[in-house]
Amino acid sequence: MTDAFARVIGPIIQHVLEFQRRVAQGDHPGLEAERAELLALLDSAGQRADSARETADAFPLARHALIYWVDEVLINSGWSHASDWRNHILEWDFYRERLGGERFYEMSREAEAKSNADALETYFLCVALGFRGQHGHAPRELQAWAERAYHRIAESARNPDHFLPEVPRAGDEGPLQPLPGPSILLTVSVLASASLLVSLAGYLAATGIMGS
Repeated sequence: MTDAFARVIGPIIQHVLEFQRRVAQGDHPGLEAERAELLALLDSAGQRADSARETADAFPLARHALIYWVDEVLINSGWSHASDWRNHILEWDFYRERLGGERFYEMSREAEAKSNADALETYFLCVALGFRGQHGHAPRELQAWAERAYHRIAESARNPDHFLPEVPRAGDEGPLQPLPGPSILLTVSVLASASLLVSLAGYLAATGIMGS
């Protein structure tokens, strides 16, 4: 992912990760305040993206991924307003739809067809950070999507670092660790702590989302 595009989407992802941390610690922001903050961040990201042709071209598709991810994260969180968010989803504000679980993967197909991988890397990152959508109970389909997206990104001029460990083989011992080198998550300004990266890598490997 280019540095310029990471600066576009980084504040949104950072805000949602911080939201999850706050909720886990018992801090529950008001629904309207949270909604206003997210809308402002998305608006700011759009303005930042418009400042350069490359980011402007990639952002509309990436915004779909971010909005579907944000809605799913908030609805499935322990937030006191999680159930109410269903009636205030960002998807409705932007697209007048409630089909994010399906649209995410449909739009990712469009991102795959782009020569610039920034949008597709955003979809990949959203799945790494928990989005499941229509594949929530279909791990094989999710694994197939993740592997296809990864290989498509790897074909681009900006090969992403494989931040997930290989799926452990029988007899392997020791805790799962991210592979060495900068990760796609670190590309967006170290949005998560090292412990979160280890947990994320362990979870995705254990559930078979990324194959060996």
